[in-house]
Amino acid sequence: MIEMSRGDRNSELLDEWEKELIEFSASIDSSSDLDRNKHTNGEDKGGPERLTELSGAAAVTATVDVSFEPAEGDRKEATTGVPAEDVPLAGKGFGKSEYRFIGGDQAVVDLIAKLSGRTDEELLEELRGHTTSRDSATGKYPPYDEVRPRVIAISMLLNERNARPPRFRPYRPMPRVAKGSSWGATASLVSNDRQVLDLHWLACTCHNICPSGKWQEMFAETGLNYDLASEFVATVGSTATKIKVLGLHEGEMRQLAVLQTEALQKRWTQLKSKVDTDARPRLRAWLEKQGARTSESIDELLDHYLVLGLVSDSPTDAARLASRVTGTTVDAKKVKRRFEMFKSLKLLRQL
Repeated sequence: MIEMSRGDRNSELLDEWEKELIEFSASIDSSSDLDRNKHTNGEDKGGPERLTELSGAAAVTATVDVSFEPAEGDRKEATTGVPAEDVPLAGKGFGKSEYRFIGGDQAVVDLIAKLSGRTDEELLEELRGHTTSRDSATGKYPPYDEVRPRVIAISMLLNERNARPPRFRPYRPMPRVAKGSSWGATASLVSNDRQVLDLHWLACTCHNICPSGKWQEMFAETGLNYDLASEFVATVGSTATKIKVLGLHEGEMRQLAVLQTEALQKRWTQLKSKVDTDARPRLRAWLEKQGARTSESIDELLDHYLVLGLVSDSPTDAARLASRVTGTTVDAKKVKRRFEMFKSLKLLRQL
């Protein structure tokens, strides 16, 4: 289980907390705003834009005002809720050979060196500003071309530090498109960059990725081959095809922002959609009840909620992922106890 706090915890306090969980959860009115169970078969059927994070990264199926997209008419809106990353990635006017990842450009290399003195928290905060903040006057996101070098530099630096997997970082919501449709050039650029950053994360974290065919040379001893990675994300096809070529496993995909199965993407979307409506208010109420007996933050608890929502069948796997997300050593036995806590608070019972 994830550590109950960043400070020391003795077993008596842990036992006392667990005894109070049942009493506390029973006090929650199931008809209140904190217990939203209004979906058929307990499933979230989707909704408006989902932002959270836990600090954020992942592809969310959402209908949003995506200000970095091309003009109206350059893409088709979906009516079926097909995840954006599961459609062909080349938008209008964005040919297969035109995409190029800029991570090796001198300007980005210089930015990485300039940013290297910042903490992980400072980097994530700047990334959040570049990816999720809208202009107060226009309500639009900053143009992607303007922030692209810094977004890529920050993301690469975090990857090199093995700090917080891409799935759990701030991200810019992607448009929802119908199967068979395509995005405009800018939205395709955002998606392709995120896919290369997924590949860069795999290269930096020493995953034994063995792609088929010529893509074997993409993961070189010296690091990711950016030219091959650019060609790979722009030409191979659907996300499902890319996963097959890369031979990715579930544990690897749980860390990635885009390269994931449709089932995993849907599970993540469901979890994220419940953060603000269910998880945050319930966990905040629990923290208020604990008072001085815990130093845990709401963001820390939300991290744990999302990790355990993704990996509810293996305490060992959950502990491994939680360690990467939080940057702390996580004990598998305590992961199991934390999962029981979330079940008591009726947060994971339908997932």
